[in-house]
Amino acid sequence: MDRNATHAFLDALRRVLAHGERVVSRGQSTLELRGHVIRVERPLERIYVIRHRNNNVFAALAETFWVLAGRNDLAFLQQYLPRAADFSDDGVVWRGGYGPRLRGWKGAAGATVDQLHEVARLLRDAPDSRRAVMVIYDPAQDFVESRDIPCNNWLHFLVRDGRLHLSAAVRSNDVIWGLSGINTFEWSVLLEMMAFWTGTQPGSYTQFIGSLHLYERHEGRARRMLRAARPRTLYEYGIEGPRFQTPLAAFDAELDRFFAVEAAIRAGERGVADRIGAVADPFVRATLQMLHLYDRFRRGAPADEIVALVAALPPSDLRVAAVEYLTRPRKGKDEDGEPRVTPLDRALFPLTPAEAAFFAEFTAPGGAATVAQVYETLRVLHYRKTLKYGDSWKKHGELLGVFANITRKFDRLENDARLRAAIAGEEDAARDAFAELDADEMLVDTFADLAVYAGKYLTFLAERHPELVRGFLADAGAATDLAPYRGNEGFDPVTALLLERLERSPVRDAASLAACWALIEPAYRTLESLLVTESWDRPDPRKCTAAAELSLAAARALAILSGLSPAEYRQFLKKVDDLPGGDPEWPLDRLGNG
Repeated sequence: MDRNATHAFLDALRRVLAHGERVVSRGQSTLELRGHVIRVERPLERIYVIRHRNNNVFAALAETFWVLAGRNDLAFLQQYLPRAADFSDDGVVWRGGYGPRLRGWKGAAGATVDQLHEVARLLRDAPDSRRAVMVIYDPAQDFVESRDIPCNNWLHFLVRDGRLHLSAAVRSNDVIWGLSGINTFEWSVLLEMMAFWTGTQPGSYTQFIGSLHLYERHEGRARRMLRAARPRTLYEYGIEGPRFQTPLAAFDAELDRFFAVEAAIRAGERGVADRIGAVADPFVRATLQMLHLYDRFRRGAPADEIVALVAALPPSDLRVAAVEYLTRPRKGKDEDGEPRVTPLDRALFPLTPAEAAFFAEFTAPGGAATVAQVYETLRVLHYRKTLKYGDSWKKHGELLGVFANITRKFDRLENDARLRAAIAGEEDAARDAFAELDADEMLVDTFADLAVYAGKYLTFLAERHPELVRGFLADAGAATDLAPYRGNEGFDPVTALLLERLERSPVRDAASLAACWALIEPAYRTLESLLVTESWDRPDPRKCTAAAELSLAAARALAILSGLSPAEYRQFLKKVDDLPGGDPEWPLDRLGNG
């Protein structure tokens, strides 16, 4: 289970890039995972602030209130989602909009059912009930050809030990626009509200997804997000959000006031700030403050006014998201060649120590990479080198080809005097370890190649000794179908498998080069003892575990080196970026490469 929505989203990106199958649907190419499940431990940690994600928190807030008010008109929604009409049949409403179905389901004999009220009543009367279900998909009207068929179909609320858990069933989920664009956000707000109305605490959120997919046009952006992702979200800095506190009996009246104030904001009426300040509910009030800020920013209000509106926001996740949005570099010019909306300087905004600490890490040009980020870079490195070298790494078989490449990299590391000094604990020597070993290869390159070759060894074993890898997968609790792990394209699924293994591997706690080397050397020696013998070809399961630990430890060493010398690690990243070939696109025959 992931801590919050951001971690769940990044994990979903990694999985769909590593394991997704190429599927063309409605004329658009995607990578798709079938039957995927995400579980979030703290769904109220709902805000995404991720480099290259470029999400609009103001639009998410507006759409959430629009849904919960039972609306489906585009007149309101297009103020925040200009492309909303692209998904409408008539340009007037979303026929599959969730709002009317949740707040006014058409029942028998023309009666309507407010599912929010009914679920709240049911859970107050019978907290142990398993029947607290809201339905969105309607067979009576959705088996038609339309631009707008509900993607989210079913919501189930369950109280256990005083905590309210929410599960959602989603037939189709675009990981960019759907999962992280609105779904985890809006349903976490509904969960928070329902918990308040039923006198419970918010529990976990689970999303069952029939088709989780990433559009091909977003694949490069997804990889950039993963490479730039920080290990901690804003919530790990102790930042929280304002809480919802409106009783159910007053909810509709509060919504009426919300939309009246929102309309006044867009109309530019005077006294809006006072009307917002009179709202008692902290979450509703902060949402209106955010929409007021957004409106003034889009109208080109002076910087001092924008800064004052941000300063009036409560210290919170919303304020962090607002500052990130307002200071985000933007593309696009107006007819005069000027940026459409000029981003503001972050230094203008007053920040709490926690907010300032988050932005210091968020905006830092380097910083230590995570093992997941290292593997994302290694996937690109492996793909681009495969375009050039093909199967040459295994041309001479397991001993003379695969293991020889691993040995060559291990020997470079073992015999480097500077690395030995760094392992002995000399930090300056660790930074110097990026210095060239020879004219062509730096130490960071050697660790990268070792991590790649050890990982590729598992793809070789999936072909040469399938029973070994099948057992290795079974021990990891993974599906034992070997097809995804074979061949050069098997490297991406292997790295995803290794990242899952990391959580139970001693590599996870390795905090220095010395600790990494203490894991690399025995893993290599295990392989050496198995392969430099007369019975080197025997199917020994230790080959899989040693290769896995060797790759993980080398990747962890790269992550540590990235923190010790960020400038040199960025040099390594630039070398990878400069290799020809683009982002991984398997299989190679899609590109006409054999």
